[in-house]
Amino acid sequence: MKIIKNDIQKQNLSKLLYDIVKIIFGMVIIFQIIKPDEFEAWIFISGIIAMITFFFCAYLLDGKEIKK
Repeated sequence: MKIIKNDIQKQNLSKLLYDIVKIIFGMVIIFQIIKPDEFEAWIFISGIIAMITFFFCAYLLDGKEIKK
């Protein structure tokens, strides 16, 4: 059973994933840089890992769209 049934759903999902990447960047990475006295390395590293994961998933969805 396919979860993504058509191209519009694929585009919307990739846009959502890109937006999640921007939100994670804004909340985790920028906050850690702005407030260095409250810097937590594990939060910074987990934020980067989450950003890369969501970005890679969105890139894969966009890549499948471009190949057609």
